[in-house]
Amino acid sequence: MGHKANAKDELKCALSDVTHAQQLLHDAIKSVEQDDNKQLIQDTLANVNEALHATRTSTYGFKD
Repeated sequence: MGHKANAKDELKCALSDVTHAQQLLHDAIKSVEQDDNKQLIQDTLANVNEALHATRTSTYGFKD
């Protein structure tokens, strides 16, 4: 039988995904040329940073 992911495992995966998204957005900012596009990416990054903080809080505060 396969392992069924529990809520804590899902949170850990979400944390990994959000962290990866943050890294990709940082890379995108380095390569973007137009200021308007850079602002869009920075706004998105700000939202991802908030999501990352919330996901970390949930992950580290999760009770088994």
